[in-house]
Amino acid sequence: NIYNNDGKPEEALKYFNKALMMSKDIGDHQNEVILNINIGNVYTYFEKVNKAIPYFEEALSIAQDIDYLEGLTTAFEKLYLSHELLGKTENAFQYYKLYIFMRDSLTRKENIEAAVRNELEYNFEKERELAKMEQEKKNIVAKEKEKQQSIIILGIFILLCGALVIVYLIYRSNRVKQKANIMLNEINKNITDSIKYAGYIQRAILPDEHEFMELFPDSFLLFQPRDIVSGDFYLTAEAAGSRFLLTADCTGHGIPGALMSMIGIEKLNNAVLKTKNPSVLLKHLNNSIEKALCHSTLNEHSHDGMDIALCVIDKKNSSLKFAGANRPLWIVRKGQSIIEEIQGTKKAIGGVKYDLNPDFERHEIKLNEGDNIYMFSDGFADQFGGEKQKKLTIKKFMDLLISIQDQSMRNQQIHLNNFIENWKNGIEQVDDILIIGLKMEKVEHELSLN
Repeated sequence: NIYNNDGKPEEALKYFNKALMMSKDIGDHQNEVILNINIGNVYTYFEKVNKAIPYFEEALSIAQDIDYLEGLTTAFEKLYLSHELLGKTENAFQYYKLYIFMRDSLTRKENIEAAVRNELEYNFEKERELAKMEQEKKNIVAKEKEKQQSIIILGIFILLCGALVIVYLIYRSNRVKQKANIMLNEINKNITDSIKYAGYIQRAILPDEHEFMELFPDSFLLFQPRDIVSGDFYLTAEAAGSRFLLTADCTGHGIPGALMSMIGIEKLNNAVLKTKNPSVLLKHLNNSIEKALCHSTLNEHSHDGMDIALCVIDKKNSSLKFAGANRPLWIVRKGQSIIEEIQGTKKAIGGVKYDLNPDFERHEIKLNEGDNIYMFSDGFADQFGGEKQKKLTIKKFMDLLISIQDQSMRNQQIHLNNFIENWKNGIEQVDDILIIGLKMEKVEHELSLN
């Protein structure tokens, strides 16, 4: 490097080659990438671009094998500049697009990781100051979940970066027509396997069926992701005599929706420990999501967000506190044949930030034994199907629920599941589906969910 900086490229090239041989001998692949790029730079200085290109391509191949993202970005940049010097504009443009894509991906990854890391550190310190002795065990569990969620989010980003490399391999394989089909099938399998693994990770942090039924025995959960991973999610919690139940519908579905759900779950687990007021909880969540996604000004923000229905059930007072962000709560009173709809606030969590400090209206509802409660995303009502292949609609969804009020919660789940499968009539599922139903029962002057 000293010879190179002093204008002695011949001497620099000699030492670069020696260093490259030594790096190969000891298996230092990252240094091989750097040295191949340096050698290519020297040949470019000599205006021997055709000799430089093989070194840049070798650097690209090694960086791909070891998932060295910075090396990939630099190699793409050098290849597009080299082909541009040779007048091969089409090749230069293709490499330029890959360079910009990798550069932007690295920037987004670093920014989001830094934001999540800073937020986790802040929440950890805040929780430690406010923690009480009787909640020490719960706080330890919450901190462990935070660590797991951070690892999960980082793992998903790594999987996505791996998918980007696979996309590049698809592009390269198309240039070799006789091998295209074989390579494409292998790549598709790798992508599917990666997304399946991401699905295992996502399901691992959602409450499992045992946890859900332990808190809400007389209930049902109908959860059908459109893809392997889901933009819909649900959470349950119990703290200080109250039970929390939340359903959420994130922007999009598949991997984009799943990434939003990861961030939402982490922020919600932190917020539940701080308040039993659903309105305050949603407001705290909204601010946390906007900070995490860098919603800095009205001109610079992400459109990603989520719609949420949140209930806090007070066992002692036989009451339910509800707040919603673009999602309602439905109640069918015992012996009635109408749905009582409690509307949520017309504002999403995150999304386009017109209101810098939104309030989410809180509703307090008195509950009676035998009342049925329903929370859901919009996937069920928005599904196309039937004989005319039209959308199901909210009205038909309401009529369907009213028609099965005499059935148990378990049978209601089976009926809803069979109905939507028949309704699809061969049409693909258009969105994630999430429906939760609860039956209220009073025991010894305390509200429970049995």
